Amino acid sequence: MNKKIIFKSILVVLWLFVIYFFSSQNGSQSTELTNSLIEKIFWFIKNDFFFIFIRKCAHFSEYFILGLLVYNLFKEFTFSSKLILTFIFCLIAAIFDEIHQMFVTARYGSSIDVLIDISGTITFLIILMFKKKKSSN
Repeated sequence: MNKKIIFKSILVVLWLFVIYFFSSQNGSQSTELTNSLIEKIFWFIKNDFFFIFIRKCAHFSEYFILGLLVYNLFKEFTFSSKLILTFIFCLIAAIFDEIHQMFVTARYGSSIDVLIDISGTITFLIILMFKKKKSSN
């Protein structure tokens, strides 16, 4: 097997483990970690809505990066529909991530979070399509 494929596969798997690690934290651990980071960076903002917004941005960012890594891996193969397969892969990962959270103490699975997750991937794919279109002109 090609060394590039192995390396890119390892990056995808490692990123899935990062997502799994954050999802495996119980509710209070997750909230405490996120809030402590946010408070250090945005110490001047004391607003619960802002904290929730930042947490949802983390979901978005995780899956933006996952989309990038998965697409980058799929580029090594000759099959077509890399964009669609990237979307499907990331959607399945987001669904399983939320199902996994249903089994973690003080966490719950959320279809809204799946939508936020996959919107990160979709945003990556849209940027990629615009970039491809611009470079072909």
